[in-house]
Amino acid sequence: MRILIINNTYGFLGGTEKYVRDIKNALKRRGHYVYVVAVEKVGDYNINEENLTFTKELLLDDIGKDIKFILNKTNPDIIFINNFSNAQLIEKLIKIKPVCRFLHDYSPLCLGWSKVIRFTGNICEYPLGPWCIPCALYSHTISYRPKIMLRQIKLKFYEQRVLSKIKNIIVASRYMKECLISNDFEDARIDINPYFINLPDVTDVSYENFILFVGRIWEQKGLQFLIKALAYCDKCINLKIIGDGPYLKTIITQIKNTNLSHRIEILGMLPYEKISEYYKNCLVVVVPSIWPEPFGIVGVESMSFQKPVVAFDVGGIKDWLLNGETGFLVKRGDVRGLADKINFLLNNKTVAVEMGRKGREIVAQKFTEERHVNHLEEIFTKTLDSVNNN
Repeated sequence: MRILIINNTYGFLGGTEKYVRDIKNALKRRGHYVYVVAVEKVGDYNINEENLTFTKELLLDDIGKDIKFILNKTNPDIIFINNFSNAQLIEKLIKIKPVCRFLHDYSPLCLGWSKVIRFTGNICEYPLGPWCIPCALYSHTISYRPKIMLRQIKLKFYEQRVLSKIKNIIVASRYMKECLISNDFEDARIDINPYFINLPDVTDVSYENFILFVGRIWEQKGLQFLIKALAYCDKCINLKIIGDGPYLKTIITQIKNTNLSHRIEILGMLPYEKISEYYKNCLVVVVPSIWPEPFGIVGVESMSFQKPVVAFDVGGIKDWLLNGETGFLVKRGDVRGLADKINFLLNNKTVAVEMGRKGREIVAQKFTEERHVNHLEEIFTKTLDSVNNN
């Protein structure tokens, strides 16, 4: 099968970029011809990587010209769209080739992007509609200038209409599927295919007295709640933070305003090999997200290193975190609850070890490359069949 993957970015940025790299390689190992088109290069990457093309900029005319050239050159059987924000081009591609899309986040379903109501701080349970406008204005995700605001609102509703024209939509969790259904998408057109992890070597795992946070430092990732929780944790517990992002300055200020700075280390962005060492040696990985995580791949990655996870019970996290078996689910925003579970694991390291063992076992059963690619191939075949039968 000849497969063209499209994503906004390529390189080392976040979960979607990692998925695009990993799935490209996994499909190639299956004997498929795979090509990747990206709009922007991010982080460290191999510019000479085979079958990788970068468009110049996110403008319809320029990308349209590039895409026509790429389609002629690659002649794909199917186009696999991931995070790609050019709805006009997607609509054109649907008319040319069979298309399926992996929806990694809420971008076509939420004017505020995060599915969090900024007025109240609560998770939004409503479909996209006019009631989203005040929240988007409050969170500054749309402009206050009337003409620009109107254009942005029209574009968001247009993005959703274009998404509704795609025959097969893939999501990583039940929660994401429920969000689509609440926006009037047909159940039969939505496939759940969780992300995958290649199991690392865990022969030298230890359980030292530090908590690990790995991820983008963004307000909705909830690191500020974990820092508050650290104040209630045993004084022998430290926190190591791996990541970077727009909320880092706020986090640094928060740390300075506490008496916890000697117990917190910000390590910044690290290569996977170094992150692995921290996974191997931490006591527990905490995922304190306050937005409804579409999946939360960092948790599954943690479990692959035989570590328990403590997380707020939001979004798709309960698809992989079994409460009391592979870690603990805590009520969203419950700082003392986070601290209590961390202290419990500190004082019951045999439980932490057993939870880690169980977590790795579940990853080996449910979140493997083979299982993910098998299902993805089935979806591709279904997409092709539905087009050929029309």
